[in-house]
Amino acid sequence: MTIGCEAPPVSDKQQGDVFGQLNSIQSCYLQYSMQYNKAPASPDDLAPLLEQAGLTGPDVFRSSRDGTDFVIFWGVKPDLQSGGNVVLGHEASGLDDQWVVMTSMGVVAMSASEFQDAEFPSGHVAPAELTDPE
Repeated sequence: MTIGCEAPPVSDKQQGDVFGQLNSIQSCYLQYSMQYNKAPASPDDLAPLLEQAGLTGPDVFRSSRDGTDFVIFWGVKPDLQSGGNVVLGHEASGLDDQWVVMTSMGVVAMSASEFQDAEFPSGHVAPAELTDPE
């Protein structure tokens, strides 16, 4: 049985749009991982699933909030059995001390300090320029 990816929910502009984008990517990322028993290695792996969800074009992996490409951790197979909440992707740059972050359990907004303390997969860390405004 194949479960379809979800299209972005109706949301507030800017941050809400990014939530919708990352929710769709996260849903397809997890579906791919379960369907093939491995993590997607590149955007090409998710393309058919995203297309089924009605998400196509060059801006699928670009934040509508800051205009930069999302940072997606390709090749990270989420361990959904352990219940951990591991970062799988995020905005390249947060705005107003808020980062929209894609985790194995969903998409959330985090402050810079929360993002810094989040659980990252082996070999990945929060961006070096991550700081709280003073």
